[in-house]
Amino acid sequence: MKDNNGNILQSAVNSGSTLFNFSSPQLNTVTLQCDVIDYMSNTTLTVVKSIICTYAPLVVSISTDGTIFTSTQHMGLGSISGTASLTITGGSTNLSYSWTIYDSNGIAKQRSSLNTFGFICDLTGQYKLECIVRDYSSGIIRTTTKDITAI
Repeated sequence: MKDNNGNILQSAVNSGSTLFNFSSPQLNTVTLQCDVIDYMSNTTLTVVKSIICTYAPLVVSISTDGTIFTSTQHMGLGSISGTASLTITGGSTNLSYSWTIYDSNGIAKQRSSLNTFGFICDLTGQYKLECIVRDYSSGIIRTTTKDITAI
């Protein structure tokens, strides 16, 4: 495997295998080259393929400790709390997070920029958790939401 300047990034010399597993250390176009040597006829066939290396697609979902949160306070007064986290596959590790919890009227009640979100619902009712994840390396932005109920 070579970079755009022809520098060898990874190789398997005399491997005797038809399979070449590689991991690109860069995000860009790389060239894969395979020299197939026929020792019987003393000929070499060179096969070249250029590929673009990039991040796997960014997939994000919210995980919570349930979707119904029950108040321990009298008559639904007081706070109802929970914790939300993300399940993330693909993308880079250069991520930012923007959490918001909205009440049933769409009013933002609480925000956070950590990778997990400890939220508080001040009243019973329907809420929506939202997290916007930005991958600074790939430029991809994903938004995920989850409905929860505080009773």
